[in-house]
Parts: sequence; C-alpha cells; structure tokens
Amino acid sequence: MSQVQQEIQELRNQLNQLNKEKEEWFKKKEELKKQLQVKVNELKKEKKTSDSSSNEIKQLKKERDKLNSEVKEFISKIKNLYEKKKVLFTKHNVKGNPERLMSSIEDLEKKIETEALSISEEKKLMKKIKDMKKLYGNHGEITTLLKEIESISEGIEEKRKKATELHKRLNEKFKSKKSFEDLIKSSRDILDLRSTQEKAFNKFIELKKKFIEINNLLKVKLQFVNQKRKQAEEIKLKVEQSRKEKEEEILKEKEKQVEEKLRTKKRLTNEDLLIFQKR
Repeated sequence: MSQVQQEIQELRNQLNQLNKEKEEWFKKKEELKKQLQVKVNELKKEKKTSDSSSNEIKQLKKERDKLNSEVKEFISKIKNLYEKKKVLFTKHNVKGNPERLMSSIEDLEKKIETEALSISEEKKLMKKIKDMKKLYGNHGEITTLLKEIESISEGIEEKRKKATELHKRLNEKFKSKKSFEDLIKSSRDILDLRSTQEKAFNKFIELKKKFIEINNLLKVKLQFVNQKRKQAEEIKLKVEQSRKEKEEEILKEKEKQVEEKLRTKKRLTNEDLLIFQKR
C-alpha cells in the first residue's frame, strides 16, 4: 500500500510539472497569436497603401505620358510652322520681325500723343506711321503665323512644366511606396511567426495529452487505494461486528450462569454482580 501511495505522489508531482509546462506553452501560443494578428493587420495596411500608391502612380504616369505626347505634337506642329515662316519671310523679303514693327508703330503713336512736336515733326511721324502700317498690313499672314508660333511655344512650356511636376511627384511616390520585396519579407515574417505559433500550440496539445494520460492513471491509482481502504474498513467492521457478537454470546452465557446461581441460591462472585448490573 505504501508503494502505491508513493506512486500516487510521484504522479501528482508529474502532473504539477506538466501543468506548469502546459500553461507556459499555452501562454506563449497566445502571445504569438497576438503578435501574428498585429503583423497580419500591418501587412493588410501596407498592401492597401501599396495598392493605393500603385493606382496613384499609374494615374500620374498616364497624365505625364499624355502631356509628353501633347508636347511632341506641339513640337511637330511648331516645326512645320517654322518651315512655313521661313518660306513666307523669303517670299515677302522680310528682314525684321513684324511684331517689332507693330511695337515701333505703337511707340511712335504714343510719342505724338505725349510729346510737344512741331507741325513738320508731327507730319513726318504720321507719314512714317502710315508707311509702317502699310508694311505691317502686307505682313498680316506672317504676323498671324508668328502669333500662332508664340502661342504654341507657350503651350509647350506650360505642358513641359506640368510634366516636370508630375515626374517629381512620381519620384516621391516611388520613394514612399513599399517595394514588392518589402511586402514579400513581411509575408515571410508572418509565415515564420505562424509556424512558431503552430509549434507552440502543438507542444501545448502534446503536454495536455500527457497530462490527461497521467491524470487518468492517477485516478485509477486513487480508485484502487479507495477501494482497498473501503475493503479494509469493511473487514474492520466485520471483525468488530463478529467481536461484538461473540462478546454478546459470552455475556448471555454468563447471564444464564448468574441466573442459575440466583435460582439455586448459590453465592455470587464480584464478576457475577457486575454481569448482573449490566442486565
């Protein structure tokens, strides 16, 4: 029986140790689970941000390419206009710029309006203005062409400026955007963490199974001890009952003997008196 008690104590010690290890692995598994959830949420956020950046980059590229394409069209158009300008200047034997001619006309008209000129000086200037206007009128086609060239040049400059700004924004987006390699690394980190968490969970399950096995074995041992104790108590009760019954029989027999002595008027001993009192 003492050996069984020793085995029970050893089983209890094993259970305490297993329970401690089991709970430690469960705690570790739960901590890893929390870390894993944080990593998964971070990756989702990074993926969402990356997708948003990709869409923005795609849109910016589209706008930039459109502007570059428009610039190319304008450059092609302005080249044709310059060729046309060259032909017209040769045809009309133009030496200067008609736009400058108009500017000179305006300067002369302003001079007449603002300065105190003599009649002869004013007539001279009026004639010069008339001749210059006539010359400018002959160059109307050229003037229109030059205005168109100027307008397209301004358009090219404006679109180039916008394209440069878009390119700058693209570079900034590329710098801030999470690379594909970074996302892959985050995914691998999650897989490694999940693997570690699964190992911790499996270890917990393994210890739990062992705990249940030893606990069941302990129950069997305790049942055995309880059964033996019960049997021992039953035997003890039977022995006690048998002893009482035997004592009762002896007492009854002695009572008979005392009664017989009383009937026959024989002398009673101290023991007989004690028995007589117990009646």
